[in-house]
Amino acid sequence: MGLHTVEFIMQLEDQFDVKLEDVEVLQVRVVSDMVALITAKLEAQGRPVPNVFWEIKQILIERWGHVPWHVQPDSSFVDDLGFG
Repeated sequence: MGLHTVEFIMQLEDQFDVKLEDVEVLQVRVVSDMVALITAKLEAQGRPVPNVFWEIKQILIERWGHVPWHVQPDSSFVDDLGFG
């Protein structure tokens, strides 16, 4: 995992107040995978589930400078969004 990816993961952990384990993150390929992972963690904690996709999209647009139409549920973090 590159520094860019680690910083993004840390931002997600802060945003959603969850711990994302390396083994879990390595399974994530597309944005919808990350949405499912974070949603499952929030549900397991009995916490309300916000619109996780929208919040991830906003982070990718505002913090990482991605163009809104590039951030879709099937966007690959490596191929489409440049994480790796």
